[in-house]
Amino acid sequence: MLSDSFEQNKDHVKFNAFEHFKTLAKGKKFVLSNHIDVSYGEGWKGMVEVLIEELKGYSMQITRVNDAYGQLEVDFNPITKTHEVSIWRVLHNARKTSRRICVECGDSLNQFKPELGFKSKCRACEKTGKGGTGTWLDKY
Repeated sequence: MLSDSFEQNKDHVKFNAFEHFKTLAKGKKFVLSNHIDVSYGEGWKGMVEVLIEELKGYSMQITRVNDAYGQLEVDFNPITKTHEVSIWRVLHNARKTSRRICVECGDSLNQFKPELGFKSKCRACEKTGKGGTGTWLDKY
């Protein structure tokens, strides 16, 4: 049986970041925006699970969780200003970690600077074309 974070296509199973994130956020103090933008590859699944566990005690509205410019970006609005600095520290550490993990396969990523900016994919995923180019241009 497949979990809710995957959707079945004809020949393969595709990771669904929105369903994965929504499942992780259940029972936490988070309020998910009605128009939340959630998009990241299966390789960051474990990292996002750790991030949610670290943030579970903080009250905030999350409006965006995605791969932007080769790293994980999370936009939020704190419900109380008391823990805002702590939240920023946790998110900063997750952003740094995401730069070292391939967004597609989860393997270690030796960050290199190509002509078009930092990439979020390892060389193996880049060679196979898995998940696009791994640059910000994939959004267009």
